[in-house]
Amino acid sequence: AYSTPDPLLRATGDCGVIGLFFLLRPGEHVKAAADNDTSPFRLRDVEFLLGHSCYNAATCDLALIPSPNQVHLTFTNQKNGECGEKPANGSTAQVLMSPIHAVLRRVRHLQEHNAPPDTPLHTVFLPAGITTQVTSNRLTAMLRRTCRLMPELGLQPSEISARALRAGGAMALLC
Repeated sequence: AYSTPDPLLRATGDCGVIGLFFLLRPGEHVKAAADNDTSPFRLRDVEFLLGHSCYNAATCDLALIPSPNQVHLTFTNQKNGECGEKPANGSTAQVLMSPIHAVLRRVRHLQEHNAPPDTPLHTVFLPAGITTQVTSNRLTAMLRRTCRLMPELGLQPSEISARALRAGGAMALLC
């Protein structure tokens, strides 16, 4: 995804990283196939921390926070009824597999296109003024292509889906 200039492929990669690290259901980080399973994170739901300062992605200038320590996503609507929870993630040694950098890339893309605060993070602005979304089907297809390219992982493409990122992220934490 990151070796191409295609903004939709890049966004799909970022949404996969965000889903894995934040242990999200598909309707939270990508456009889900079922409309009743969606509460996507929006630009206004993102906060970056740098030291003791907190910056909301809908109103901040990212130039002021080139290397945040943490990223928070605010749950405004959850299945369990708990609203306002803000899970946080720090960075990893891998820029492409870092929750902070994946969210930063999504926020930069949205800010470059003057997206309003209610814009879902999975929104992608394409050339010629076209707007689209990263969907759960698109993310599933990308994950399955990756499995075919990396047979040493021992995974069958049919075993992988956008929904599997939640369980896979939890297992990665356990391991």
